[in-house]
Amino acid sequence: MNEEELTIAKAIFEENGNFDIEVELGGSTFAQVRGSVETDGYEEDDCRCGGYMKGTGAWITTYASVVISSLELHSYDDNGNEIPCVIDIHEDAIENYCREQLLRN
Repeated sequence: MNEEELTIAKAIFEENGNFDIEVELGGSTFAQVRGSVETDGYEEDDCRCGGYMKGTGAWITTYASVVISSLELHSYDDNGNEIPCVIDIHEDAIENYCREQLLRN
């Protein structure tokens, strides 16, 4: 995963549900990203199930789906004119990273 993909992934990681975000990648380059994040899980609760009464109450994510439906890159020169963008972005790497991070938390 390259630096630009990681920057986009971190921005998506903060989203929940449908999203439409603009992410600054540096050097007058921006990514317009649309998609969705869906999670499911449960709240840890040892008291309810006769456990040892020391449950953290933490959210345990058991399912995560991250889908990028659209990703557009835009680069601009010093005069504000759009120029060709030469960054190579792999949407599947971004989706996989976000999914893995959501399932760790």
